[in-house]
Amino acid sequence: VEEPTAVLIGVVRENGMPLANAEMSWSARGRSGRGPRTDESGRYRLEGVALGDVELHVRHGDRAMPASVPATVAVGTNVIDIDLDVTSIRGTVTDPDGKPIAGAAVWVRGTQQPWQAPRLGGGDRGEESTQTDREGRYRLRGVVPGVEIVAVARAPGYAMGESEPVTPARGSDHDGVDVRLPAAGKIRVRADVKGWAMAEVRDAQNVVWHRQSLQRGEAVVDGVLPGRWFVTLRKSGGRFTPPREVEVRAGATADVSF
Repeated sequence: VEEPTAVLIGVVRENGMPLANAEMSWSARGRSGRGPRTDESGRYRLEGVALGDVELHVRHGDRAMPASVPATVAVGTNVIDIDLDVTSIRGTVTDPDGKPIAGAAVWVRGTQQPWQAPRLGGGDRGEESTQTDREGRYRLRGVVPGVEIVAVARAPGYAMGESEPVTPARGSDHDGVDVRLPAAGKIRVRADVKGWAMAEVRDAQNVVWHRQSLQRGEAVVDGVLPGRWFVTLRKSGGRFTPPREVEVRAGATADVSF
């Protein structure tokens, strides 16, 4: 016997205005589902939703973080309207000398999210990124208020960087969330391989910080912090080579061959 489910309909608004083209989904007790994007009037429809307490999730390209709204669902059609505020953070991305960096990618991460190596963690939970302007300035709108977050930035030639944690108030436009990017080096990986291969750069604790596919037997991994790293080559079929140790210096390229 199939479990009974429900239908959710309603309107998503942002500061009282309809929010069109938002991605809608739900989750509850290990189950989840998604529906069409909201229409021009902000209307949505979710079918096959589990009964009881659920979380409704709203993602939009103009909002830096997904919004989650709790709801209690009964059999039949449930009308649940969602009104989102606009909370923002802004700041400047600079190099190690304090000079602004134009064109840096910036996104936001909750400090309570499980930690991942920076190169692999950017934006993989639905976070939207933006780019800094000519003065190195950025603004991310639609962050979750009342939650401790950090701004994360990266740019070619620099390692990943994060701001100091902030907890923006609901509806605020929090300035001064600045990010300084550390100096970095590169690792050039060469290998005599046939078919697909990927270079993985790990730290001394065996945590993967960078992955880069080889093209014509070569890959250049950018944004590597100075220090000691271990490079392995992952081949088709899940085979790994023994790691090669390499020392990376700021502004320089270290070479590794397999």
